[in-house]
Amino acid sequence: ANPSDEALHEYTPLDDDDELIWQNMEQHNTTMVTDNVVVIDGLRVGIEICLDHRVGRLWNQIHTHREPLVDLLLITSAGMAIERGPNPIVPGGVV
Repeated sequence: ANPSDEALHEYTPLDDDDELIWQNMEQHNTTMVTDNVVVIDGLRVGIEICLDHRVGRLWNQIHTHREPLVDLLLITSAGMAIERGPNPIVPGGVV
């Protein structure tokens, strides 16, 4: 069964106080760009968790801030159909 909208929860974003996390990301040539997008060696990777995908969290973020589409979209889920949400990937990108 797919989760209901009532199960939607907000995640706490990283801030400047998370110094160890930021240092680790920098050492591995990884940059946190914005909500749900990580750039690794120039590859834009979108990450969504189940209901985030259904409600279009990444899609809305990309269109609201006029950001480029992602090259790779990772969706973790326990039953969510990929077709249930928008897939903001470049032509030829991978979901």
